[in-house]
Amino acid sequence: LTDLVFDVVRRQPTVLCIHDLHWIDAMSQELVRNLAHRLHALRREHAEVGQEAEGEDGEELLPRLAEPPERLPPLMILATYDETLIEGRPQNKLVGELTAAGSAEEVRLRRLTLGEVSDLVKSMLGLQLLPESLARMVHEHSGGNPLCAEELMRAMVEDGVIAYDRGAWRVYESKLMDFAVPPGMTMLLQRRLDRVKGKDLEVLALVAAYHRPAPF
Repeated sequence: LTDLVFDVVRRQPTVLCIHDLHWIDAMSQELVRNLAHRLHALRREHAEVGQEAEGEDGEELLPRLAEPPERLPPLMILATYDETLIEGRPQNKLVGELTAAGSAEEVRLRRLTLGEVSDLVKSMLGLQLLPESLARMVHEHSGGNPLCAEELMRAMVEDGVIAYDRGAWRVYESKLMDFAVPPGMTMLLQRRLDRVKGKDLEVLALVAAYHRPAPF
């Protein structure tokens, strides 16, 4: 399977995206491990050849190699995971192994601050000023997670806390006090699904069974 991926990559630059690394099965873990280690080995081999091909004064020399190294494939592996869900799982061991070997680089994304959540909400509504109570509620109940913040905003629009009126979005603080915040992302999404009825719900069920982004 590793060779198959490299065959594809040799034909065109590729970004392999793995969403929710903490859920992937053992076979997928082994594929990620093999791809990452092979890429790392090729990069190291190319770096060593480059050093051998250059003299002390920078003059290029002809490397005496029986076989040139394999062409460095244009492949990037981008994986995301939730550190609260990967703890104690085999996938966490995989991340540690690849990072320690230099085959992967870990980039930690921090949660948004209150000010950053406020900026996110203002950009969504196209507003320069925002009620502090709204920013604090979204920040508190989203935990600084951008996706949760956006879903909360959608729930508020559906409940009439935020409404589009005369060409602009308006926040009704009186309704904000009565807004029932769902306890988590699952409930947020379920709340939106509960509003879907009839044929729309049937189509949604079919798209969900497709198990990948729908081409429409």
